[in-house]
Amino acid sequence: MWLIKAVHMTAAPVGTESQWASFWASLTFQLPEKAAPAPARP
Repeated sequence: MWLIKAVHMTAAPVGTESQWASFWASLTFQLPEKAAPAPARP
């Protein structure tokens, strides 16, 4: 299972009480297991 997170920070708009505005994103996914290779034929 994998989790990828990202945060983008920018200066807050003028006139707000905050110093920063943040934008968050996350993605979770799972990769299938690799199948065993087929045996070679003689």
